Amino acid sequence: MAQTTDKVVYNEMSVDEELMEFSLGKKMKKHRPPKRSSWSSTLASNRMKILCTSLVLVSVVAGLLVYSASSKSSSKKDINEENDQVDAVPQLRSYTRYEGRRPPADMGRMSVYMNNDNRRSYKKYDFPVARYSRQYNPLRGPFLNFMPWVPIFADRFTKQTIIYSPTGLYILPPLVNTYGHLFSVAQLLASGYASLVGSGSSLYGNIDMLRYFQPLPLLGPGIPAISSITGGFGSAMRGDFGSFRKARNYRPRPNIEYPQEKYDDSGDDNNNYPEREREDDNYGPYPNSYEDNRPQKTKRPPRRTTTTRAGNPITTTSSTTSSSTSSTTSSSTSSTSSTTLAPDSVPACQSDAKARTPFTIIPFQDEFKNPPVYVPLSRECREDNHCMFSYSVDVFDTRLSPFNNIIPACASKPGTIFITYNGSVPGPTFILPTGHEALVRFNNKIENFFKDSFPPCSGTRTGRPIGIHHHGSASIAPYDGWADDETCLHETKEYVYPDNRPAMEWYHDHALHITAENAYYGLAGLYIVSSKKKCGIVTVYQMAQTTDKVIYNEMSVDEELMEFPSGKKTKKHRAPKRSSWSSTLANNRMKILCTSLVLVSIVAGLLVYSASSKSSSTKEINEEDNQSDAVPQLRSYTRSERHRLPADMGRMSVYMNNDNQRSYKKYDFPVARYSRQHNPLRGPFLNFMPWVPIFADRFTKQTIIYSPTGLYILPPLVNTYGHLFSVAQLLASGYASLVGSGSSLYGNIDMLRYFQPLPLLGSGIPTISPITGGFGSAMRGDFGTFRKARNYRSRPNIQYPQEKYDDSGDDDDDDDNYPEREREDDNYGPYPNSDKDNRPQKTKRPPRRTTTTRARNPTTTTSSTTSSTSSTTSTTVPPDSVPACQSNAKARTPFTIIPFRDEFKNPPVHVLLSRECREDNHCMFSYSVDVFDTRLSPFNNIIPACASKPGTIFITYNGSVPGPTFILPTGHEALVRFNNKIENFFTDSFPPCTGTRTGRPIGIHHHGSASIAPYDGWADDETCLHETKEYVYPDNRPAMEWYHDHALHITAENAYYGLAGLYIVSSKQKYGGCGEPWNLDDIEEKFLILQDKVLDSECQLVIDKDNVDKISFYGDINLVSGIPYPYMNLDPKWYRFRFLNAAVSRPYDISIKNAALQDISQDICHIIASDAGYRREPLAFPADGLLIGVAERYEIVCDFSAYAGQTLYLWNGINEKYMKDVEYFCYSHYVAKLIVSTKTDPTAAKFDGSLTSIVPEKPVERVLTSADIDAAQKLIEDDQPHRTMVFERRRNQWVINGETWDSAKIAAKDVGQNTWELWLFRTGGGWFHPVHVHLVDFYILLRDRDGGVKPYEQLSPKDIIYLGPSQDIYVIVRFGPHKGDYMFHCHNLIHEDDDMMRAFAVINSTDGENPASAQPFLRNNLTNIVYANWKYSDPMLTELVAKPTSQMPTLDAEYLQKMLTTNIYRIFYPVVPDDNELNGNSNPWKSQWCTLSPT
Repeated sequence: MAQTTDKVVYNEMSVDEELMEFSLGKKMKKHRPPKRSSWSSTLASNRMKILCTSLVLVSVVAGLLVYSASSKSSSKKDINEENDQVDAVPQLRSYTRYEGRRPPADMGRMSVYMNNDNRRSYKKYDFPVARYSRQYNPLRGPFLNFMPWVPIFADRFTKQTIIYSPTGLYILPPLVNTYGHLFSVAQLLASGYASLVGSGSSLYGNIDMLRYFQPLPLLGPGIPAISSITGGFGSAMRGDFGSFRKARNYRPRPNIEYPQEKYDDSGDDNNNYPEREREDDNYGPYPNSYEDNRPQKTKRPPRRTTTTRAGNPITTTSSTTSSSTSSTTSSSTSSTSSTTLAPDSVPACQSDAKARTPFTIIPFQDEFKNPPVYVPLSRECREDNHCMFSYSVDVFDTRLSPFNNIIPACASKPGTIFITYNGSVPGPTFILPTGHEALVRFNNKIENFFKDSFPPCSGTRTGRPIGIHHHGSASIAPYDGWADDETCLHETKEYVYPDNRPAMEWYHDHALHITAENAYYGLAGLYIVSSKKKCGIVTVYQMAQTTDKVIYNEMSVDEELMEFPSGKKTKKHRAPKRSSWSSTLANNRMKILCTSLVLVSIVAGLLVYSASSKSSSTKEINEEDNQSDAVPQLRSYTRSERHRLPADMGRMSVYMNNDNQRSYKKYDFPVARYSRQHNPLRGPFLNFMPWVPIFADRFTKQTIIYSPTGLYILPPLVNTYGHLFSVAQLLASGYASLVGSGSSLYGNIDMLRYFQPLPLLGSGIPTISPITGGFGSAMRGDFGTFRKARNYRSRPNIQYPQEKYDDSGDDDDDDDNYPEREREDDNYGPYPNSDKDNRPQKTKRPPRRTTTTRARNPTTTTSSTTSSTSSTTSTTVPPDSVPACQSNAKARTPFTIIPFRDEFKNPPVHVLLSRECREDNHCMFSYSVDVFDTRLSPFNNIIPACASKPGTIFITYNGSVPGPTFILPTGHEALVRFNNKIENFFTDSFPPCTGTRTGRPIGIHHHGSASIAPYDGWADDETCLHETKEYVYPDNRPAMEWYHDHALHITAENAYYGLAGLYIVSSKQKYGGCGEPWNLDDIEEKFLILQDKVLDSECQLVIDKDNVDKISFYGDINLVSGIPYPYMNLDPKWYRFRFLNAAVSRPYDISIKNAALQDISQDICHIIASDAGYRREPLAFPADGLLIGVAERYEIVCDFSAYAGQTLYLWNGINEKYMKDVEYFCYSHYVAKLIVSTKTDPTAAKFDGSLTSIVPEKPVERVLTSADIDAAQKLIEDDQPHRTMVFERRRNQWVINGETWDSAKIAAKDVGQNTWELWLFRTGGGWFHPVHVHLVDFYILLRDRDGGVKPYEQLSPKDIIYLGPSQDIYVIVRFGPHKGDYMFHCHNLIHEDDDMMRAFAVINSTDGENPASAQPFLRNNLTNIVYANWKYSDPMLTELVAKPTSQMPTLDAEYLQKMLTTNIYRIFYPVVPDDNELNGNSNPWKSQWCTLSPT
């Protein structure tokens, strides 16, 4: 893209400049850092420093008061000058809807453990907590984030802490320490001064606040309360919090373990110490002097040296030790609280045995502490004072760090994984008085690291089981801990213990076969039944608090780190008063004057303050009255390496949308990849979407993407009018996306999907700056204006069943069809073209579509009319967009549906990786497909309520639903790798993905391809998580094929959630084919993939094949190529429609109707092809509609030239003969709306079915001749089919000939290779079954009922038949060209998953003459056409099954050429001398191909 070479040198802009507006047409000046004044050294005294500081604060407050008053008054004036036509920068707002006056959903409390003296001991304090819905945030963002691996944020102004949890949005007040300094809990958690657990362990990943939050409000004097004016808490916590005097780094431990990257310790010469304690990152306390008040480096304590293990590894220090001169003498009177270690703390090693732990151990580094004590929830007593205490215990896996001191190398690791009772190892101690009872609930929440399942936790119960045994208790049998009495994931078991005599008992895990592991990993704790008089209920700690309240001023971000001198009384912060004369400051001149005053005052004050700070730091002052405990200078969450070069330079694509349309434009951005430990930019950073680890640098506007594979930095961009933006900000607001569809991001970002390690070079491309770190300039290009204001995306990445979105406060009952975030204050239009009020103005919502009751006529109307002269590209929906509802059936989706809101688009096309060709110009193409689960939002327009939900979960091929389309030229091969990366939402495992293999399995079937058996998609040939399977497809004849999931027993779910896509083998010349018949080459194509879905109240897909949908599944929302009820803009010309029915069970009866719902299909359409390719000749469209069963494909061409300016409908009718018991809902009849423009094109291609100049490739006509068909007809007359396959329901199960896939896979074990057979398919009851036979193409010869073979089925090459209720269908099949085991089954996916599948074995023809067979094989001259090497007949061939992705060979040109040379499809693509004959016979399977162009 066009870019200039201008560079932007960044000044230290404040956070408010993120939203600053610039005037259009003015030249953008470069930002320059303020020059250092030559007289700065003269301002050295403390008096001058205090004076200058006061000047700054007074100027800022005064300026803000004036500015606020002028803004308030000017907003009330109506000014509409025409001379200020500016495209203003958007005022992008918080990532959640702002609700300042909305009360919290709950008030409660939680414990925060504070450590202010740098010891290992943490002191517990109770904090009040306000819980809100994740949609509603009383604080305005963006917020500060100190630890990108944990969704905990700090409000920039009030210092309140926001914890984004699966169960809601939790807000904690700030705290005021002993010296009156204000801190956020988020900042202290990041720096290690605070923790949510008593052990001080770090946090990782999502925070389940149910473990910490107690819904019991914290009441009392001095407890901060919710402010109804500002939102959130109105004051701060006060107590004995200490000084937080030592500087610390923020914790640098990520929450993602990734095998590709290890922590970089190459530069560390001190391997026993963690990286974060080296050199620049180890600061001691502040010096008690103003000589230099910056943090001073302190030396690391002397390294303990150890002799060889075989000798006497006594640990010594640099100081000498004797028994008489020790600085600390051990005696019986020593203090209990002392933590001083004696220098002789490590005696001689007592064994020469080889250690098992691969580290040097330094004993006696940690002080002993008793385990924590459980706090009872409540107690109840009888009249005789016998009581029962209640407890609740969460059992979950987490990381702790108990070994960091005895093994310093562990400090740089992510922490040791334990299974814990309430987060403690050992578990907290129960202390109960003798003679009372205890009721304890143990809740299994082991799901973070231990995801393996053991019986009985299999099937519907999952997870790692636990069992609790109270060792020493005389419990009744059900509470004793029977080995088989186990608790699975998300289950709770309640125990009642007698506590009848004083004793030291204990509780531990007792799960069958895994007791040792569970107890070893931490599941054990003490249970004390005590007779001490003081023993009783343990009271919750109440800390001393004052009643002082802090009213927050609008403090800048820099005040988070500001230092205050000690010993002086702390003044309360007071909000600026509203001036009584504010209404008089209403004109723009006064506003501009006041704004200038503010800016001049700030700049002048900061210059003076900076000069005085610099000069005072050089003076030697040692006043004794300045013994201050300074506030720490907390720094970035990763080590800042300004001069460190990136590990890699590369590029990635960012898709920009600046015109508020659905289309996104692609731009390439340079990217610098760093290790996750080394960040060239200093934090903290801004975060706009807390569910995605993407951040913006506050000053340079660079974007930081925190990924499992590293830390990736992108430069900022300068838009058309010179405004500077971060990509993170634009991603949050929807102006940018990492995918072309504009989909939102959720969870961790695997940058391997986006990052290309190929540097982006050229003029104007930003480069790395060795001075400032990161990029030294910005991207420039035609990025547009970003002129409309938008909310940041508000969709979280966590679904949690406990919480529904709270709409109780919505008093606008008429707005239920619109998303919550688009109502009232959250719906802004473009900026007004005036400077009198440059804030965004509210615009009225477009008129609501009104819908009558479902049983009558829900006609949708709009206030605008639509002309018949609309353009093809128009997205206007005409007022007659929704015809009358055609059914009174009760809908399954609990929303009102508004059809025809989204424009139809063909699915995206797969991107080719490379190709290699032979000397005869036969080629092989390569592709790679990632299969992963994600969230998409296809239903937001037809169901506006879905726009406020987190997005619908799908399983996708390369992030698209349906999967991208393969388009390959006929006569060439394709090599495709499918990589299983389903791990975000679908974390359950199914066989064979158990044990060492895990995850949700997938299997790929290329439906319609004559693939060899290992590449055909055998049901047991499955690919597990982080595995890859490679497939090679022949593509030997033109046809519309498709690919979809075929995993055993979960095919229906996988396909329903998105795993299906088109595979077009084309003979179009533009794709490299030899040309298409009937002048089809230049006729525009539409790819129509038909599906139906059901949504629940959270807009998530619903399918329940074990209960509600056990027989068949029918949805009430029709989708066409992933778009629900689309409208299609057409021109009055010929179009080619390729139809695929990819539904789970629903058949479609397709026709085209006009606005009066009259069928016009026969007048304008012709059928040209079916499943396996072209018909022998085109056929007029049938009068009773085109019936398309599940997995069937048909291609039609239609001429719309006579319907210019009209609205038509693609219609789904009801065929009572074939669609018994098919459910129809209100809009099940509507498939799509066709809007035909009046735009004519005389040069548009026209269909001509009489042309015979090009004959398409149709191998089925060569292998099934007229003589073969006549012979088969004779067998039908004699009722002598070779084989009969009966599809029926027996014993509550779907069976074929009485057997299932599990009971007997092979139904025909002796099918001769390249022989033809006559098969009879029969239904044994009132069901219909779409029957698919793998490998082969065939002809339907006879249907005994319901009108016989349909005209469009006669002599049409097929691979699937629609077997209606109580029908017999005869087909003739040539079983070739390959040998091997192949499947046939019902393609109603509910039936298929219920094992309605069998297989046939294609063997040598001579071996096929089996006396036990129904009829001897009928053979012709194709019998002896065989391959030389037939190891590929095994569908589970070991060398071709799925392998771990890391073990796959590199897919480069050499490998592709090797696969091409192997020529496994020799039967289709023979080489000389077998060009025309194979084993002495003419080869009818040989494919034709044409030479490809170089591109």
